[in-house]
Amino acid sequence: MNNSDAYVGHPENLYVLGAWLAFERTRQGYSLRGLARGASVAPSLVSAIENQKTLPNVDTLQYLYAALHHTFVLDDAYLSSVYENIQALYYATYDQNESAIQHLTNALIPQFSKLKYSPLSVELILVEAFIQIHFQEKTVSEAFLALANHLAHLNLVQRQRYYLNLGFLKWHAGDVPSARAAFSEVITLHRESRAHAVALTMLAKLSSADYQIVQALEYAERASKLHAKYSNLFRKIEADFVAIKSYIEMHQLTSASSIIQSLSYVLVETNTTYWNELQSFKAYVAYRSHDYHSCIDYLSSIPEKSLFQAILEAQAHIHLNNRDIAKARYHALALKYPKTTSPHQAHLLRLLDVQFSENPVDQDAFEYFIQSYDRFEHLHIVQTLLSVLREYASRTGHYEILDPLMKISLKLMLFDKNRL
Repeated sequence: MNNSDAYVGHPENLYVLGAWLAFERTRQGYSLRGLARGASVAPSLVSAIENQKTLPNVDTLQYLYAALHHTFVLDDAYLSSVYENIQALYYATYDQNESAIQHLTNALIPQFSKLKYSPLSVELILVEAFIQIHFQEKTVSEAFLALANHLAHLNLVQRQRYYLNLGFLKWHAGDVPSARAAFSEVITLHRESRAHAVALTMLAKLSSADYQIVQALEYAERASKLHAKYSNLFRKIEADFVAIKSYIEMHQLTSASSIIQSLSYVLVETNTTYWNELQSFKAYVAYRSHDYHSCIDYLSSIPEKSLFQAILEAQAHIHLNNRDIAKARYHALALKYPKTTSPHQAHLLRLLDVQFSENPVDQDAFEYFIQSYDRFEHLHIVQTLLSVLREYASRTGHYEILDPLMKISLKLMLFDKNRL
């Protein structure tokens, strides 16, 4: 057997190439017998190959594709070099090595057409989709989508990469349920790998965004261990951040502080993104511990605050009876997030403004919150709004808003009853 079989990834990948033969034959207008005659093989063999009833060898495929005027590449050294670049790109992306990613991407893109028909076809379709999803226009080829019909003929590594690609494709498209299902398929294949670790991290983030705190914590802890195994500090930090957030929202502040302390030893202030996030978590722990002075001190070290961080700071000032400072903070945020450009944030700020006004609650903003509370990026924001609106109802006598607020609280009880 030709040594090129070594680069198929799995011999049964050749079943996929056999199935594609039927599509290409039909597209060019060849009959089954006509193709068989051109390749000097029996029509029954062509039929069996096209219907995936027999495993073709690479030499037979070469004859058949040649009869269709396509070059089926079997250059072992060439295939080996491309295969090594494919693997190197996956590792470079996992390790976030930007210069290597650019170099390898540029080297691989010309191969997608040159090796369209070769023992590397499946590997190239997967890595082309990987490049398109992560570094280009977020769309994929028809060939990648067609792989859904041939998953039984992909090996374990290829199936993990297929589902990881599909997960990110659906996530970018805003289809969170389908993204979650695809990432879940990666981990149900029971193969520990870098793809497995990335899928766990994404499931942790998606679960956290859906306020499924216990599940988010479970995924995050598993992801952190795998990223540590593969010696990737920054991907481990991403998983650890989800774990910290989960612990805080479960009121397990000691566990959250323990991870924060560990990360404080390895992160330096020059790493702005991670350092600022770490300061934010310290502030969040301080806020939950009713240490509002420390909360404000931690947040003051962050030059460009996120909406969550700014709200956390303003509410800390309210707890310290610095209402004028808090009101000024919210006024600045309202200018930053006008209703015309940021309706989601604008509705949030209009509701928080009832802390400083006797005017009735903005009905549009209130209805938006009731219908879309699960769109807020942080459970703490929802909890803050619930608290602010309950206090407003008690202070002004607008008790009619309490019923929908109670319904949201009941929906969040699924988290509450599991948090311990």
